[in-house]
Amino acid sequence: MASITYFSFLGKVTIDNVEITNIFRLITFKNNFIDEESLFKNHSISDGQTPESLARFFYRDPQYYWIILISNKMKDYFYDWPLLSEEIKEVADKTVDFLIEETERELQTGEILETKFLSLFGQTGETFDETVNRLKEEKNDELLLDNETKREIKYLNPIHLNDFIYELNRGRV
Repeated sequence: MASITYFSFLGKVTIDNVEITNIFRLITFKNNFIDEESLFKNHSISDGQTPESLARFFYRDPQYYWIILISNKMKDYFYDWPLLSEEIKEVADKTVDFLIEETERELQTGEILETKFLSLFGQTGETFDETVNRLKEEKNDELLLDNETKREIKYLNPIHLNDFIYELNRGRV
């Protein structure tokens, strides 16, 4: 069976006499389908695995990556998929750096309440650098926990792939 891309199920719309793919339509499993545990298997994502690499492994075709995403109700590949281990610290640091820059801007423009500033910085007798390091460690720990949760996914059992595509074509999934 030739692979079927996600976009082939989205349908077309005509705008200004030009037919285009309707990228605003979402494909999801119906709740009764996704809750049927016998149709799915569990997998723990390892560093470096992508939806495409898993689709290649499970379904022998990377074009079926979208089945893995919808099996887990993932709508935003970049947010919902786990980060690489080495990316977590970088994201935590950038998040805190942005918070500091935003807080400094708000202080300069008078848009921040002193109580908000004190809740973020300085109530514990820490130096500014100590506070920044503490916030980065806390964000790193939060991202690590969130990332571990994202690693546990399910995927459509490959023996059901052809049936799924058939039912999807009939609009029954």
